[in-house]
Amino acid sequence: MTFPTPHSLRPTPNAPPAGKLVWRKTARRDETLVAHRRIWYSRCGRYRVVECRPKVSLPVCFYAEELRDTDPSVVAWDVISRHRKRGPAFEACQRREADRTTETRRTRR
Repeated sequence: MTFPTPHSLRPTPNAPPAGKLVWRKTARRDETLVAHRRIWYSRCGRYRVVECRPKVSLPVCFYAEELRDTDPSVVAWDVISRHRKRGPAFEACQRREADRTTETRRTRR
């Protein structure tokens, strides 16, 4: 005999698989005295990828960052890794999320 699952536990048709990050389509633009930046945030808000284009003759680099788990009134980002291309930075965030979700599942058992 099977019992119906609660509505909150049913997967929605457009929901990504567990451990899969969904990214916002447009980047937020930012300019400092040193560089132009574009920042892509994950929908969950825990990860972001920052493109840094220095105003001096330095190469463009991408940072994969994770929101630090500290006091909610303080927003701080930890750099996961640094890359020359955007794709690997997104993949680094995806790997970190996959590791975090599998670790959470292990501790629940």
